[in-house]
Amino acid sequence: MLKLNSRDFLEVSVKLSLITAINMAFLNNEWYPKKVAGKWITYCNKSVRFICQQLGIELPPTYALANDICDYLDGPYSSDWEEISYEDGFAEAKKGNIVIAGQKGSPNGHVAILYPADDMQYSGTFGGLVPIVFNMGLTVGIVKLSFAFKSSVKPKLYIYKGTKRRCYEKNS
Repeated sequence: MLKLNSRDFLEVSVKLSLITAINMAFLNNEWYPKKVAGKWITYCNKSVRFICQQLGIELPPTYALANDICDYLDGPYSSDWEEISYEDGFAEAKKGNIVIAGQKGSPNGHVAILYPADDMQYSGTFGGLVPIVFNMGLTVGIVKLSFAFKSSVKPKLYIYKGTKRRCYEKNS
């Protein structure tokens, strides 16, 4: 029989909350890509906002598109968010903490949520290990970061460090 102490139970609960929010976003087919007037429209911004909201984290409503979300995460008004390395982002997502991958682009960028996967995967495009993300773009699902961001430029990762929701390190 599996026995969990309260700290382990909290960590499992937080991770399951993130996975549940991701699953709910995946099931919302309104955000799947649509071809409008011969051009593909994607809704990564809406899925990222939704997942954050499900976990009690609000992104300001004025930041609607992916580029706007990236500007917010990088800006002086986002004291609850901090840029983080790929290795640290992977470790935090694995615990169930919310980590956003973001990259500005023209006419618009892309955002995705790191998925709490067991391992990172090798990316030839980025020349190293990358985290796994939930992607709501032209491809919808759980994919490696370099597949979601089809650029040779690595997207930035941002961890939510606010007090509303966080799973802290286990005591040794």
